[in-house]
Amino acid sequence: MKRILSLVLVLALLACGVALAEGQLWKGGTPIDETPRSLDLNGDGSMETIYTETVPDDFESFQRVHVLDADGTESVYDAEIISDASAWAGDLNRDGTMEIFLWGDIMSGDYFTWCLHYNGDHLTPVLFADINRGENGQGYFKSGYGMLDDVNLDECMITLSGSQDILGTYFMDRTLSLTEDGLFELTDDGMWVRDVSDYDDETWEYAALTAQVPIPCEIDGEAEVLNPGDRIMITGFDKASVVTFATADGREGRLAVSEDYARGWGSLVDGIPEEEAFGFLPYAD
Repeated sequence: MKRILSLVLVLALLACGVALAEGQLWKGGTPIDETPRSLDLNGDGSMETIYTETVPDDFESFQRVHVLDADGTESVYDAEIISDASAWAGDLNRDGTMEIFLWGDIMSGDYFTWCLHYNGDHLTPVLFADINRGENGQGYFKSGYGMLDDVNLDECMITLSGSQDILGTYFMDRTLSLTEDGLFELTDDGMWVRDVSDYDDETWEYAALTAQVPIPCEIDGEAEVLNPGDRIMITGFDKASVVTFATADGREGRLAVSEDYARGWGSLVDGIPEEEAFGFLPYAD
């Protein structure tokens, strides 16, 4: 079974939380919470009132966005967020209509982000290209997988950060842009990525993977072998067959993986089960 490395996940969540807290101050926008705020959400020159609410139900709770127009008419939108909810509004593509972002945990550390538009009558979701946690999919959905981790108003782009299971569980990022067609499309190279360049020796000590056997790979564009005892940090995954990593001395590498169909979970590395290749792996249940 997958082993649990709670400390790594806690630190990963804390790191995302720091980014989230800083994100509340993204220039050009406004954080949204349960305190009513006045904003011109649809660019018609009139101010609407917007706030969020945690609504309990029979089993968990969910998040509701409220918008009241000048005459008091109310529009609401419900998102299946049970904890760690945040919201922010800003005009990402500078067309006069604000994007209202709402994100949080829908279940056991699975974060999703919604983006809403207010058209003067009701709230409608902006569709996201599929970047879900499991298999690569196609089509568009009312929410994007991952928490809103960054907003780039200059380039009309956002970054979503969500957990991925590959040789452990890691929070990784994808970037999307809001197109003229009103959809969030991917703008990256297809890889979920994470930056480990500022990890200190202590983090490497408990979070790095240690090769248990010789593992063929590529490092800095050349064919290499990870020898027993070599340590790496996972930096990316294409959700198919390629994993990228960083070495302790700052080099960049790639190795091939395949799904372990015989066991029904995990990956094969050079044809052997992942835990035989690397030993302890920081998976979350």
